[in-house]
Amino acid sequence: MGKSLACPYVIEYRDQAGDWNWCVWNVRGGVNRTGHGQPTNANAEAWRVKMNRSFQPGGVNGHVSDARGYVVHINAVRIKHNGRVVASSSMPMFEAV
Repeated sequence: MGKSLACPYVIEYRDQAGDWNWCVWNVRGGVNRTGHGQPTNANAEAWRVKMNRSFQPGGVNGHVSDARGYVVHINAVRIKHNGRVVASSSMPMFEAV
């Protein structure tokens, strides 16, 4: 038949403005694609910390912060499979940015 293009896992993340965004959670890597591993709470937290570093000035996603006028900081993430949350993470009460 054909190859299904539906992504099995989606990660939703919320920044300090309260906006929820989403992207694909790739379990395995591939050509020009990084794998994030199994959707666990620990991997969700590692992804959150890594993405926050990327939004800093000079980071690979620094242009997003420039466009918004503030440094984006992700404070909560949840990984979903078919609409059901399978892993989540949120920032501690106090986190140095």
